[in-house]
Amino acid sequence: MSNNKKRILFADLLSPQGHVKFNDIYLKSLDGIYDIIFVAQGAYMSNIHLPSSCIKTYSYSAYTSKKKGRIASIGFRLHQIRMQKYCAKLAIKEKCDAIIFSSFENVSLCFSHFQKCKVIAICHNNVEQISCSGIKQKLMRSLSKRINLVSLNRGAYEYLSSVGIKNYLLPHGYMESAQQPNSIERMFFIPINESQDAHVIEYLLSDEY
Repeated sequence: MSNNKKRILFADLLSPQGHVKFNDIYLKSLDGIYDIIFVAQGAYMSNIHLPSSCIKTYSYSAYTSKKKGRIASIGFRLHQIRMQKYCAKLAIKEKCDAIIFSSFENVSLCFSHFQKCKVIAICHNNVEQISCSGIKQKLMRSLSKRINLVSLNRGAYEYLSSVGIKNYLLPHGYMESAQQPNSIERMFFIPINESQDAHVIEYLLSDEY
């Protein structure tokens, strides 16, 4: 471990299976430049290819509840706030220079506070969620004044900017890294499952396209 390197706490607060490749790409891009402390759900850890400059890992338990609907949603957000506080304390304990949240839940992050540490939060389907709620827009607008929000495509970046949410544009990474096998005629990249329109996908796969 080099004492000259800055430290980054890299945390995937939601730890979805679909983010494994995404996290691998960005952890690899940080390898050798920073000392990395990785935080994610315990069961998720074994899926990630941790780089050589990852000096420590911390895990937490996933949220579970027998409740449904609104009560479960509130419980999940409270759990997320606890995990965000956990990361904030870890960042102070480990003397990190920055925290990167590679995924997060909109509302809970708006009610979390971080001191003595730069925070970067990467938006995925977060953008789609705020487009349906004026309240969430206001919360995210306030959040963007306290932390650095990152969009992964120009459409998301321009939309957030248009509603007064300060954000930065960063390439997704997967499209630049993916290699298309010769045996595949077409490849469609659809990262947000909530946005998938079955009719559009069927059209793209049809001979008419």
